[in-house]
Amino acid sequence: MQRDEFEVVEDEMPDGTRRLALSGELDMVSSPEVVARLEELKEQGVAVRLDLTRLSFMDSTGVRALYTAVKNAQDGSTALQIVPPEGEPWRVLEITGLHRILPFVNDDAS
Repeated sequence: MQRDEFEVVEDEMPDGTRRLALSGELDMVSSPEVVARLEELKEQGVAVRLDLTRLSFMDSTGVRALYTAVKNAQDGSTALQIVPPEGEPWRVLEITGLHRILPFVNDDAS
């Protein structure tokens, strides 16, 4: 089975929110990169929109990365929004129950 290469495309939205669009597989190989970048942005006080619509796969490490990001954002120092994935990654969130606590938004505010 061929692995979908992981990529993060980062840009700034008109309101100053930093959008991180993830594509490919969010797993034990790619999750540390995402966690590190989210921590950097939190330290800088930058609001983040994490776009998961192009993920093709997510394992338990990816789930943990999302959960940690949400927990870290709960102190109120920065805002975190998540555009939900589809397909198998969405199913992983449903199975774990994480879909109930993630701060989901539609990606209509570009």
